[in-house]
Amino acid sequence: MKIQIIPTEPRCGDCTACCETMGFTGEWNFGDIYKEADKYGVDFGAWSTCNRLCETGCSIEKDKPRVCDEFFCHFIEHNLDDKFRPKEFGYVAYTSPDNKTKIMSLDHDTSVEDQYNNNKEMFTELTEAVRISKGEEYTFASLHTKQGTKRLR
Repeated sequence: MKIQIIPTEPRCGDCTACCETMGFTGEWNFGDIYKEADKYGVDFGAWSTCNRLCETGCSIEKDKPRVCDEFFCHFIEHNLDDKFRPKEFGYVAYTSPDNKTKIMSLDHDTSVEDQYNNNKEMFTELTEAVRISKGEEYTFASLHTKQGTKRLR
């Protein structure tokens, strides 16, 4: 019997997409802004799954790194439509420290161009929904895949 994940944010449900692509160790250690990865035994490098993720969710949910605790994807932060729920959408969108929208792919095999071409309308709709939610005139956005990066707007 599989136990339901008990996330910090109720809208997460059983979605663990951020734990499967938002690494902050190894070559992505710049994301460990509090320098806590070692303290929590986290090994979560580029385009990998966090070693603390298990079949029931985060194995250290009650005492996890602040970078994890403070992370909210755009689906949560901007209360987006269910079609943008990362687990189903296949992408985790968030605001980077430089206030740009980054869309991180869960697909590690398809080229950035093919992912862009296959999802162009959804990316446009997502970035527009975020722009409106933020009350901005323009939102910079980029698509990030294992194979490369593409600026969307």
